[in-house]
Amino acid sequence: MKGKTPKSVLEDSASNVVMVRNELGLRIRCRQELTKADRARRSLWVKSSANRHGSPSGAESPGRKAMRGYGPASQLVKSLVGATQLGRKNKSKEAPAGAGGGSSN
Repeated sequence: MKGKTPKSVLEDSASNVVMVRNELGLRIRCRQELTKADRARRSLWVKSSANRHGSPSGAESPGRKAMRGYGPASQLVKSLVGATQLGRKNKSKEAPAGAGGGSSN
């Protein structure tokens, strides 16, 4: 069906939105509006997915090494790691366990 589609129907393959022109040749949906909406939708989806995977904020998505500290028990791990890093005097047995606890999500 290549070349058989009428010129009044333009399909945007990136967003799968079909724009239909009426008889006067006016675009019903503006392409720029579509791309803007798609961009907003994509950024929202990226932010929500990043939050779902436990990154500190949706804007930046850290690598796996950076994400090791953000698990289900991230607050506990962070407090433990912060305590061990701040007070190096008390070398308790909880320090290695606290540092490695975030990788078990």
